This record gives sequence, structure tokens and C-alpha cells, in this order.
Amino acid sequence: MAGTASREFVKMQIDFLPDAGLDEVLMAINAVKHKFVPHIPNAETIAAMEEAERISSDPNTKRYSNFAELLEDVLSEEDDDE
Repeated sequence: MAGTASREFVKMQIDFLPDAGLDEVLMAINAVKHKFVPHIPNAETIAAMEEAERISSDPNTKRYSNFAELLEDVLSEEDDDE
């Protein structure tokens, strides 16, 4: 099983390498050398990553300096709902 996964990973890297930069090539070589098969995110994880990117680049998103500030805001919203 692990050998099959490693071969599939190597095939993916061969397709990827022509467009990759030096860092990506070195990472791929290191992964193959150490028989490391990276986690490939599923659709839900990819959607969450895309959402996080949208939120972080939206200037209208509410931002907090620290956790205490966020917690205070959340608790005050709960009080408003009651």
C-alpha cells in the first residue's frame, strides 16, 4: 500500500515539476527521498482554505488585536440577543 502511494506521489510530482520553482522541486525530491506522502486535502478542506483566504483579504472583515477583545465582542453580542 505505501509503495503504491509513493509511486502515485512520484507520478504527481513528475507532472508538477515542469512548472515548479526550485523550492517546490527540492521539496518534492526530499519527499520522495524520505518516502513521505503528503496529506492531500479533500474538497471540504480546500473550501475552508479558500474561505479563509477570502476573509483575510476582505478589508470589511471585523478584526481583533487579541483573543480577549474577540471574546468581549462575542459576549456583548450574546447579551444583545437576550
